[in-house]
Amino acid sequence: FLMIHAIESIKDSQREELKRWVKEADDKIVEKVIGLYKDCMVDVWAQQLKEKYLHTALTHLEETAVLSSRKTALKELAAYLLQREF
Repeated sequence: FLMIHAIESIKDSQREELKRWVKEADDKIVEKVIGLYKDCMVDVWAQQLKEKYLHTALTHLEETAVLSSRKTALKELAAYLLQREF
């Protein structure tokens, strides 16, 4: 999903470079791809998307006819997943 967004967001020259990196089997490729993602702000886009989906999920969770105390574990898991880096 991130790759698709990156390909749609970057310049043609970067797109060709990204395609070349994907074909290579090099440990430094991950660093290069992450750098490219940051250049075209895929990380910011992904963070906003995560927050949007979290808000939607928590809204639906609140609407669920379950005791609030039983929802706590799911809320904590969601918060953890949103805060992790990778």
